[in-house]
Amino acid sequence: MMRLDDFSAFFKLLFLGGGIFTILISTKKKYDAALEFILLLDAIVLGSCFLAGSMNFVMVVLSLELVSLSSYMLAGLALIKKVRREA
Repeated sequence: MMRLDDFSAFFKLLFLGGGIFTILISTKKKYDAALEFILLLDAIVLGSCFLAGSMNFVMVVLSLELVSLSSYMLAGLALIKKVRREA
């Protein structure tokens, strides 16, 4: 189901580096939902790493679903913060 070659190792390191860089940049701002942001970003990075090393169609589909569902939830998390709660 998964393979480890130079191509997949390069992209796994690229995705992990991008995820760590994004978390380091985002922790400088104070967010109400910081834990949810980090967990969803970790799920996106995990799905991307699975996608880089997948060998068969089922694993490709599962990793794409993990990335897409986490991205949808992350986009919804950004919309929740824009709603004003007054009074």
